[in-house]
Amino acid sequence: HELRTPIAAALAQGQLLAARLPPGHAERDQAEAMVEGLRQLARRIEKLLQLARAEAGVALRLEPVDLLVPLYLVAEEFTARPDVGARLRIDDGGIEQLMVAGDLDALAIALRNLIENAVRHGAAGAPIDIAVSEAGVLRVTSSGPVVPADRLAELSRPFVSHGGRGSGLGLSIVAAIAEQIGAQLTLHSPAPRQPDGIQAVLALTPNQDHDAAPE
Repeated sequence: HELRTPIAAALAQGQLLAARLPPGHAERDQAEAMVEGLRQLARRIEKLLQLARAEAGVALRLEPVDLLVPLYLVAEEFTARPDVGARLRIDDGGIEQLMVAGDLDALAIALRNLIENAVRHGAAGAPIDIAVSEAGVLRVTSSGPVVPADRLAELSRPFVSHGGRGSGLGLSIVAAIAEQIGAQLTLHSPAPRQPDGIQAVLALTPNQDHDAAPE
């Protein structure tokens, strides 16, 4: 709150100032630029807070989680956005329930960052494909320029971004969460069976005991 509240207040004041000025006014343009800068700052702080939570062990509470629940909840957030919409395609293979070992909140954060990364860096208007398997493997595939192997190996480090866009924190957050829950994040570029793009693979540990009868 000590970080979020002052920025939210400044953002609200900037939006109010911009709304009071007529379109095309030089000071309105300045106010709108200030508002966009504050939005970017708010997003950067949110990412830093997520990374801090992940590295502090937010995902240490391992319990059975149905991966499809956070996946569809997070996907719904993105499909409601005009820049994503129907681009997001999910293939669950007809699986009704996919139990993995993890933490519900941490998995939602990881999924949100994986999809956001594909939206931000994927080719504009191109599909973003998400597939899951019964083995607990989730794949997020997008089109776009091929990432050189040496650069690809660094993308899961903090503040390393692809193409200079974004905060460079999204994949490092996913990597930190994966380490906490015993999962593995791997990146491929070009994406398998594609001439370009990138595929992020999150291999989770299937929870084998979720349907065992209670003693």
